[in-house]
Formats: sequence, structure tokens, C-alpha cells
Amino acid sequence: METLTRYVINYALHTFYIVILIDAYMELDKKPFAIIGSVAGLTSLLKYINMLLLTRSFSKVAETVFFSLFTIFIIFTVYLLKEVREEKGKTEMVYKELLATYKELEGKYKNGMMAFEPEPIVEELTEREKEICRLIGDGRNNKEISETLFISEGTVKNHITNILKKIELRDRTQLAVFALKNRI
Repeated sequence: METLTRYVINYALHTFYIVILIDAYMELDKKPFAIIGSVAGLTSLLKYINMLLLTRSFSKVAETVFFSLFTIFIIFTVYLLKEVREEKGKTEMVYKELLATYKELEGKYKNGMMAFEPEPIVEELTEREKEICRLIGDGRNNKEISETLFISEGTVKNHITNILKKIELRDRTQLAVFALKNRI
């Protein structure tokens, strides 16, 4: 029983030694510490196995296997805890970025609506062209636009052609979307 206690203490110390060195490796990113810890632990294990084989005590071999597995379990546990800490740090960083983005967007909102800036090309349109865009955005056809603005359908068609050229759109549907998007 006395030897078992001595072996348990021996393995606990070597496991602790390996864990501390792996911790130093993970924190300081120093490979030599991890290599020294691994070599020290393996050397201790090999010495113990050699001693047991010389004494031919197979119950001690079972103990050795148990303590070896226990040591490996402890080492992997430390490694996984480090990974969890790193992930927690990444999660906190993402949370801080999201919070900063939220605060930035919050400053841009006014009365529940985001501050709006139309495309610069809208400023190039005349007031009449803006009116026609607004009516097209409302879904009106050429005849309805001509009646609303008291101009001929031909004039409406000319204005639409000019607008499409200015803002480089292909058709009336794109113009309607443009008008709605830019709140004309």
C-alpha cells in the first residue's frame, strides 16, 4: 500500500509538471516548454514501466496503464480548457464589435427611420423629371401622368426617355424601383 501511495504521488507530481509546462506553452506560445514537459513525463513513465517489468509485477502494470491514461486525461482536459477560454475570448470580441455596430447604427436612426441620403444622380434631375419619377413610382401610366401634370403623353414619353438616359436605366420598371429606393 505504501508503494501505491508513492506511485500515486509520483504520477500526480509528474502530471502537475506536464500540465504547468503545457499551460506555459499555451500562454507564452513557447514550444521548448511543451517538449521538456512531454519528455519529462514520458521519461518518468518509461522508468516506472521498466521497473515494473523487472520486478514482473503485472498488477503494477495495470496501475501504470491506469495512471498513464489518467495523465493523458488531465493533459487533454487542460488543453480543452485552454481552447474554451480562447473561444470565450473570441465570443466576447464579436459581442463587443456587435455592440459597437449597434451603437453606430443607433446614432444614424431618427424617429425609427434611418437617416436617408439619396443617390447623387437624383440631384441632376429637374423638378418636372422628379415629379414624373414620383408618379411612375406610384404606378401611374403615361396617360395618368399627362392628366395629372397637364402635359401631353408625348411630353411624358420624352421626359421618361431623358430620365432613363440620365440615370442609365433600361426601362420603366427599373425607373419605378429607382424612384421608390431614392424616395423621390
